[in-house]
Amino acid sequence: MINTSYKAFVHIKELIRLDIEEVWVVALNAQLNALATELVFRGCVDHCEVHPREIIRFLFKSNASSFVLYHSHPSGSCSPSKQDLKFTRKINRIAELCEIKMVDHIIVSLNETYFSFSDKKKLG
Repeated sequence: MINTSYKAFVHIKELIRLDIEEVWVVALNAQLNALATELVFRGCVDHCEVHPREIIRFLFKSNASSFVLYHSHPSGSCSPSKQDLKFTRKINRIAELCEIKMVDHIIVSLNETYFSFSDKKKLG
């Protein structure tokens, strides 16, 4: 069950690369159990082009009730950029229209550190 930001972080920390930007999504059922985990985009050291339709397609395919979005920051800083904040609000709005709840967006960085948009009340 992925019901805290720490559990969300533990779920992805062995999968996500930290030397380049990656975007991962975990599809969850109504009880917040993982249905599927997928790398949806891979970028380079300082950016990653992300298309919301690919995230939503994966969630529909997985029959998700909710999800956690992740991305890595190779810079070493977990602080969200303005683009990260804008993108999070955009994905959250699109998911709400599809009646899929965004549980969290986690930025993962070096030294086993992470930033939770949910913990900081910055999802929407």
